[in-house]
Amino acid sequence: MQIKAIKEQTNLLKESLDNESKELVDNFIQAYQEMLTNEEDEQAMDKVGELEEQLKKKGIAEQKIEEISRYCEDLVDLEKKRQTKNEEIQTEAKVQQVNFPPFNKNS
Repeated sequence: MQIKAIKEQTNLLKESLDNESKELVDNFIQAYQEMLTNEEDEQAMDKVGELEEQLKKKGIAEQKIEEISRYCEDLVDLEKKRQTKNEEIQTEAKVQQVNFPPFNKNS
C-alpha cells in the first residue's frame, strides 16, 4: 500500500464521524505515529492510551480503532522505507562524486 492510499483509507474511516470525533482520530493518528517512531517515549504511549479511551467513550468501535492503528503502522513503515531509500540514493550519489570528480576545463 502506498502512503497516499493509506491516507485515503483513514479519511474514509473518518467520513461518518462528527467534527469532534474526526479531530480526536487525527490526534490519535499523530500520537500513534509518534509512539511508533519513538518506541521508548512513555509520554507518547500514555497519550495514545488516553486518546484510545476517549475514542471508545465517543462510541468508536474497537475494530475501527485497531484498523486506524494498522494504517498508522503501515504509514510509519512506508515512511521509514522511503527514508532508507533516500539515504541509499544520497550515499550512492556521494560515492559517484568521489569516483568521478567534476569536469574542469582548466585542467
